[in-house]
Amino acid sequence: MHSTPRRRLPRLPRLALAAAAALSLVAGPIVTPAHAAGPYFAGEVDDHDHALPAAEVLQASGSTAAVSAVTLPELKVPAIVDGGNDRIVLPVKEGTDLTRLAPELTLVPGASVKPASGTARDLSEPVTYTVTGGDGARRTWTVEARVMKSPVLPGLYADPNITVFGDTFYMYPTTDGFAGWSGTQFHAFSSKDLVHWTDHGVVLDLGPDVTWADNSAWAPTIAERNGKYYFYFSGGMATGNTAKHLGVAVSDSPAGPFKDALGRPLVAAGTYSGQMIDSDVFVDDDGQAYLYWGNGNSYQVPLNDDMVSFDPAKVRTYKPSGYNEGSFVFKRGGIYYFMWSENDTRDENYQVAYATGASPLGPWTEQGVILRKDLSLGIKGTGHHSVVRVPGTDDWYIAYHRFAIPGGDGTHRETTIDRMEFDANGLIEKVVPTLESVDPVSVANAGPDAEGREGSPIRLAGSATGAAKWSYTPGEDAGSGATCSFSDSGAAETAVTCDDDGTYTVTLTSGRSRDTAKVTVANAAPEAGDVVTPAKPVEAGTRVTLTVPVTDRGANDVLTCTVDWKDGTTASGTVGDGTCTARHTYKRPGVNEPVVTVADDDGATTTATGRPVVVYDRGSGFVTGGGWIDSPAGAYRANPALTGRATFGIVAKYVKHTAVPIGATTFSFQAGPLDFRSTAYDWLVVSGGEIRYRGIGTVGGAGRYGFEVVARDGDTRDGDGVDRFAVRIWDERTGDVIYQNGAGDAANGSVVVHAK
Repeated sequence: MHSTPRRRLPRLPRLALAAAAALSLVAGPIVTPAHAAGPYFAGEVDDHDHALPAAEVLQASGSTAAVSAVTLPELKVPAIVDGGNDRIVLPVKEGTDLTRLAPELTLVPGASVKPASGTARDLSEPVTYTVTGGDGARRTWTVEARVMKSPVLPGLYADPNITVFGDTFYMYPTTDGFAGWSGTQFHAFSSKDLVHWTDHGVVLDLGPDVTWADNSAWAPTIAERNGKYYFYFSGGMATGNTAKHLGVAVSDSPAGPFKDALGRPLVAAGTYSGQMIDSDVFVDDDGQAYLYWGNGNSYQVPLNDDMVSFDPAKVRTYKPSGYNEGSFVFKRGGIYYFMWSENDTRDENYQVAYATGASPLGPWTEQGVILRKDLSLGIKGTGHHSVVRVPGTDDWYIAYHRFAIPGGDGTHRETTIDRMEFDANGLIEKVVPTLESVDPVSVANAGPDAEGREGSPIRLAGSATGAAKWSYTPGEDAGSGATCSFSDSGAAETAVTCDDDGTYTVTLTSGRSRDTAKVTVANAAPEAGDVVTPAKPVEAGTRVTLTVPVTDRGANDVLTCTVDWKDGTTASGTVGDGTCTARHTYKRPGVNEPVVTVADDDGATTTATGRPVVVYDRGSGFVTGGGWIDSPAGAYRANPALTGRATFGIVAKYVKHTAVPIGATTFSFQAGPLDFRSTAYDWLVVSGGEIRYRGIGTVGGAGRYGFEVVARDGDTRDGDGVDRFAVRIWDERTGDVIYQNGAGDAANGSVVVHAK
C-alpha cells in the first residue's frame, strides 16, 4: 500500500476525447472498447466544451450497429457492454425475476433492433438481439442477466481476512474509502453461510485503543489459542513519523472488542526492509503458529506459544517474482500454500499468485497467478485475499477485494467471495471472479464426544447452519447387528439410542459439510421381573416350573439364565420371547426360595428371588407342642415397646389321602392383648427336626389373618438341645404384619417332631 506518481498525458482532440469517454469505463453503461487500448486511452481527460453523446461518437466512428447503453430498473450497477465480443451483461439486484426482464437498448441514430427494445424476455439463459445500422450493417448481441450478490460486505472494505471458528465464519477487513488509506477503525463481520454477514461494529480503533498508532488501520488477521483471539494489524501515525508498524491485540471473543496486547508494536517500522504491514498467521496441525508479513519483501517466522512474540533469529525472508504484499498461508492434503498479491493495489492488474512447499517456511515452488481482473465483467484490481475451507468438506473459498463497481479505484474497494478449486495434483485452479459471488453454505458441527449406556438415550449437542441429518457407524467392538436410532435425525441437537455396547461414530451432515463425534456406549445389566413359582404346596417328587420375565436395554444382547433351586442343585434355564423358563423336581420336603441369575453376552448379571416353593411329604411326620416364649421388643407391631410372656400351642399333621394338613394353633400375647387361633392350614413341611406350616385364623375371634409357624425340636439328631418357636401373623386384607418374633427365639415347654 504505497503510492506511485501518475504520468500526465497531452490533451486530446474533442472527438478522440468523446470516444474515450464512450468506450472506456464510464458512468452509465460500463463499456469496453472493440479495439486494443492505445496511448490515447491511458491519460487524464480535460473537459473542453462538452463531449458528444456515446451513440453519436459510435455513429461517427462507423459503428452503426453498436449498442451504447442499456437501461433496466432491476440493474444493481450499470450494464456492462463488451463491444469487442458483442456481449452485454446485466448485473441485476437479488430477488429479480429473470424470466421477465425488458431491457432498453440505446442504439446509434438510424439503427433498429429485434426483438424490439423494451420487450419482456426470459433472461434466465442468455438471449440474442440483432441490431441493424442505418447503413444495413448487422451485429448480433448476446445479452445475459446475472444476479449480482457481490460485494458480500456492504460498503467499502478491502484486504479481507476470512476464517472460521466452530460453525461461524468471520471476516476482518480494512475499512476503505479514505484518501491515502487513512482509516483508523477495524470492523468484524460474521456469517453462518458466507452470504449473509453481520457487522459487529468497531472492534479496534487505533485512535483511542492504541498508543503507538492513530492512522492507517490496514490488513488485519486473527488466530485463536487457548480461548483467546489474537488480532494482528498494521498501523502508523497520521503526522510526524508515519512509518507503518505491525501490532497485535487480544480478546476473549472473535467479535471483539480487542485490546492492544503489548502497548508497543510487535514488529516496529525499520526492523526489516520494506513496510511492516499485511500480516497473516497460520496454525499448523501440531499447534505451532507462524507469522507472515511484509510489503516489498515477505517475512516468515514461528510464533512463540504466547502468540505475541518470536525469536528474531528464526525470521526468514522469501520474495517470489512479482511479490508485492498480502501474504497468506494455508495447508491442504499435506501441501503448504504460500500466496501473495502482485502489482500495486491501485493498479487494475492487482492479482493473486502462489507457491507450494512441504513446510510452513518453505522452500517454495512458484506456481503462477490464479486470480486476476475480468474486464468483460468490469472486475478490476482483484487481490489481497484470504481463503477458508468450509468445515467438514473439501470446499474452499477465496475472499478478496476489487475496485468497487462502478467507478472504484485503489482506495475505493469492495470485498467479495468466490469458489477456489484444486486439480488432481493439488494445484489451485484459476479462480473465476464473478459478480454473483457464492451460494449459501452449511456448516455441520457434531459437538463433543458423548457416552452413556445401551438402550438409553445419549444426548448429542450438535449444531448446523442448514438442514441437519444424522447417521451412525458401529465400531469393531460393537456386536454384530448392532443398531442405533435418533430421537430426531433431522435435528442437530438430539439423542441417540444404541442397542449394544461399543464405540459408534455419529456423523452430522449439513449441506456438503460433515462432522463426526464418538459415542461410547457402556453395557447395561439385564433386568428380571417377578419370579413365578407354584402358588400351592407341591408334594416331593413333583416337577415344578419356574418362569421370570427378562429384558435387556441392549436389544442386541443375548441372554441366558440359571437357577439355584436352594436344595443343593443349580441348573440352566432357557430364554425365549423375553422369558426365562426352568423346571426342577424337589426330592425332599422343604421351603425353598429359588434364585434366578440372568446374564447377558457381555458378562453383566442380575438376580431375582422367587417366592417360596413349599415341598411336603405326607410320610415325613407331624408336630405337637406347647409352652411360651419371651416376646421381644418390636415383635408386637401395634406397640413395639411391649415385651413379656407369650404362650403357644401347636398340632399339625397330614392324614391319609389328604393334600392339606390338619391341626390347631393358638398364640396369645396378653400384654397386647393378642389372641390368635387358627381355623385352617394350607401346608406343612417337616424336614428333620424343623417344621414349617402356614394357614389362616382369627384374632380375638374375628377377621381373617394369615400365619406361618417355624418351630424346631432341639432333641432331634440335627438339633442343638433347645426347642425354638417363631410365628408371623398378618392381616390378609391389608398385608400388614401384626406380630413377628425371631426364628431363633427359645421356647419354654416342648416342641416335638414325630417321625412316621
